[in-house]
Amino acid sequence: MSSDEGPLRGSVDRNPGRVVGVVLGMLALALPLHAGGEKEAERSGGWRLEQAASPYLRMHADNPVEWYPWGEAAFERARRTNRPLFISVGYFTCHWCHVMERESFTDPEIARLLNRHFVAVKVDREQRPDLDQAYRRFVEETAGTAGWPLNVWATPEGKPFLGGVYFPPEAEEGQPGMKGLLREVVRRWTEDEEGVRQGAEEGAALIRRGLTVDPGGLRSDLPRRAAKALRGEFAPFQGGFGTAPKFPRPADLLFLLGRGEDEADMARTTLEAMAEGGIRDQLGGGFHRYAVDPDWRVPHFEKMLYNQALLVRALLAAGERYGGDRWAEVARETLAFVERQMALPEGGYRAALSADSARPERPQGSAEGAYYTWTWEQFTQALGKGERRAVAAARFGVKPGGNTGESAELGRANVLYRARDREAVAEELGLSPEAVDRHLREARTRLLRARRQRPAPPADDKLVAAWNGHMITALARAGGALGEARYVRRAEKAAEAVWDRLVDPTAEPVRVRRSALPGQAGPPGAAEDYLALAEAGLALHGQTGTGRWLARARALADAAVEHFWDGGNGGFYAGGPTPAGEWLRTKPFNDNPLPSANALGARVLAELGARTGNQEYRRRGQEAAAWMAARIADEPALGTYLIADWNRLRALESRE
Repeated sequence: MSSDEGPLRGSVDRNPGRVVGVVLGMLALALPLHAGGEKEAERSGGWRLEQAASPYLRMHADNPVEWYPWGEAAFERARRTNRPLFISVGYFTCHWCHVMERESFTDPEIARLLNRHFVAVKVDREQRPDLDQAYRRFVEETAGTAGWPLNVWATPEGKPFLGGVYFPPEAEEGQPGMKGLLREVVRRWTEDEEGVRQGAEEGAALIRRGLTVDPGGLRSDLPRRAAKALRGEFAPFQGGFGTAPKFPRPADLLFLLGRGEDEADMARTTLEAMAEGGIRDQLGGGFHRYAVDPDWRVPHFEKMLYNQALLVRALLAAGERYGGDRWAEVARETLAFVERQMALPEGGYRAALSADSARPERPQGSAEGAYYTWTWEQFTQALGKGERRAVAAARFGVKPGGNTGESAELGRANVLYRARDREAVAEELGLSPEAVDRHLREARTRLLRARRQRPAPPADDKLVAAWNGHMITALARAGGALGEARYVRRAEKAAEAVWDRLVDPTAEPVRVRRSALPGQAGPPGAAEDYLALAEAGLALHGQTGTGRWLARARALADAAVEHFWDGGNGGFYAGGPTPAGEWLRTKPFNDNPLPSANALGARVLAELGARTGNQEYRRRGQEAAAWMAARIADEPALGTYLIADWNRLRALESRE
């Protein structure tokens, strides 16, 4: 398990997490509780989340745990009662978040412990990326790994002293259980509150570490060293970087596609493997979030809007570099999936489709990948037992015993991937290529028809500003790269919807909401929301020449500087002030899985400077780049979205 911010890349929300902490040390899980706590609230359970503008928070509203949303009310109660905070961070499409909700947060004993001795706070990481980044950094620094659900114990001021990922209700296989952890935290807080608070100061310092690096200059060797680091991680036969789980890492792909032939070939190999693998939905289009195996065959099945947007950009870049129709075909199929499955009736695009869905034979329960996987019996029922099934099975690697290996969760299921090309299938079965094509067309139609009869994966209908910004940019660039104006029209339509629903242009400077549900505004936007939408405005201006898109990009960039700029060190904070205080504000610098606010800011400001001639934009763009360059100096591959534009950013420095 690893983090998608900081030294490790690509966070996962599966597999049990390790407990970590700077205070607790070895846990004595059987120690008794000390009495304490205030009277029960007039209403019990998670009712405070009922009206949240977040499907993830709402799914905890029926829990017996007395959840609070992040905010002053939770901090006020914690300070007044001198109780530790229990801060649990997750998101709607996270499989293990659902598991922990079912196992632990509906457990009466766990609820009693949390309600009596803690103030429990639920956070949607997709609504509060700044909080997720801060607390995930603490867990990553103290455990070496992090993911979701992310669970942190903190002082009433929000300073963390213990954290981990998934915990079962009871200890198992050497892993702590929630009940034992809660008892031990209560004991330590009761017997040694001062010691716990001292450890929490160290935890807060871990979160702040690295914010005040000396910016220095924009070193010319960063791109070369980043490419070398990626070469060291590259899997030449499977594509991708590192071992399982395998993440797309689109910023890395975009960076490499702008480099020399050997380096660009790493990106091409990776995109080819992903396009052929199970991480791509071979029937319905679109990409799943990551693969759990090194060969891209078995995905973790949620589909995120940002993955589609950024991978389309990588596919377009590959098409521009290498030519041919294959890259355009996959890009078009991905955009068609987005329009078909992720477009919202109110305009813009929904955040995600869940990994879990109901099994057709057991609609009251849910399982990971139930919508997308096939048993041999289901495959046969859809296709029959003849030549058509033989062709489809050979093409998609379907086997009677399943093709997902040792996956306990998927059992004897099959994930469709492109196991053989049409010529190999034809030779194996003694058929003509034309017959193979005919059978595959019929098989796809039948399989899709059968799949549509299944319960669909639940959708997270949040309109997320930054993610829509990335999709608008992808659509605008697709219109230019593919010469198809329909994509630019879709981009403009989505941009207008986002502007209408998430942007308050009457504020001075403009204000952006992070997200919204129909009829409900979400929390204030993060820096990445302003800057991703500004980048989208620039992309639309570049395609249409329409002045309002440039004006909106300028207004958003100006507001980002006003709300998030670090006047002492340069660069952008992730979010605004919080009830916990200024110490919780972090500055993003990792460009995977999403471009960081500082990479976006540096590039947006540089582009605005070029289009308007405004020297202030150029200066701030250079300062944001300089701060981030210093932060990633030892690990430049963390900043590939930034350094993909390195020559232009260094040119800004030379003008200073």
